[in-house]
Amino acid sequence: MFTRILFFASILLSVVIKAQWYPQEVPDTSYKLRSVYFIDDQTGWAAGNNGIIIKTTDGGRRWTKQTDSSRISLRSLFFVDKQNGWAVGSEYGTGYSVALKTVNGGTNWKRLPIFTGPYQSVFFIDSLTGWITGGPVDRGAKGIITKTTDGGATWESQSANAGHANFSVFFIDHQTGWLVGDEGIIFKTTNGGDIWVPQTSGVSDYLRTVRFIDRQTGWIAGHNGIILKTTNGGETWINQSVDNKIWFDSFSPVDSKTAWTAGIDYGTWSGTILKTVDGGLSWYPQIHPSTLQTEKLSVFFLDGNKGWAVGDGTILKTTNGGDIFASSNRNYTLLQNYPNPFNPVTTIKYAIPPGLKNEKVAVRLVIYNMLGEEVALLVNEEKHFGTWEAKWDASGVSSGVYFYRLTAGGFVETRKMVLVR
Repeated sequence: MFTRILFFASILLSVVIKAQWYPQEVPDTSYKLRSVYFIDDQTGWAAGNNGIIIKTTDGGRRWTKQTDSSRISLRSLFFVDKQNGWAVGSEYGTGYSVALKTVNGGTNWKRLPIFTGPYQSVFFIDSLTGWITGGPVDRGAKGIITKTTDGGATWESQSANAGHANFSVFFIDHQTGWLVGDEGIIFKTTNGGDIWVPQTSGVSDYLRTVRFIDRQTGWIAGHNGIILKTTNGGETWINQSVDNKIWFDSFSPVDSKTAWTAGIDYGTWSGTILKTVDGGLSWYPQIHPSTLQTEKLSVFFLDGNKGWAVGDGTILKTTNGGDIFASSNRNYTLLQNYPNPFNPVTTIKYAIPPGLKNEKVAVRLVIYNMLGEEVALLVNEEKHFGTWEAKWDASGVSSGVYFYRLTAGGFVETRKMVLVR
């Protein structure tokens, strides 16, 4: 966990304030949006409290209301194509489940049969086969996992995580899927959910969202800054957690290296978005609390560039991954220090791309210890195109593992080095 604390210790305001997330027009700023889903770069939906569902057909420039209800709260949206989609949540006061379905892109939403307990998430592998998770159910605190093979006309309960709440489900195909919930529970199935087998998370926190990019590689995120990653289908989970004041509710990976996660920072009571470009070895914030007035964010990406985030009266969009620079000629480089291990002096080289030969960019190179504390500031100035180097004399610090982090424009990278006496 300590290696991930680095991300918040080095927030660079000049980076995040310029980051390429743009607000979009919201039909009503009182909307508290909790889920967003796009089927392509033009067509998407968002849903939230008071039963609100809104839709865009122009990439988010304009949103129109499809439905609302003062009686329900919607937590999760899922579409398999432009016509077939589902939204789930619960009724205010009663806690009864709510499941809605559309077969015409949201022009009409039909309520599906009611079950006991609040629904938390919905996932479909095609127009017929899908799963809904939820709970707890009444005083028995039974977790919900239910499956349909006819598009939602009928549902069959499955058994997993009895006595707890199930928050998120994800399937990579019709047979293989994962389920997460409270108290750090993880379950996996290889037969469509007929049997769910527990996996070991190593944590006891609420796990709110699970996403995979293939059968082997996936992430889980949740409360208290929890981020877990697996590269072997969940047999083992690597802890990539960050600041425990952040509670994550959504996760959106696009490949094995690049992913976003979003939620709320209870230190500032503001929505937050974090990004990784190295498979989760390091995370950096893209939205700074001072620029955003929302309590929570949910994020969704189509690819490495196009993404949306929704929150309290807020819809944000990016077309370049949320970073400042996206053009191919702007490739920053941070090299491994040499020598490594070292005693007591080492050299760190980095390169500013040719695209900046006629301008300068703010560069910051910082050394951190294993607790995420800043040990040395090596560079804090504007630089132009070229290859640069900085030396660190570690005579005054103890031996051990240290991290050096370069931030320049939208580029952020962290590497590890070892000081040996």
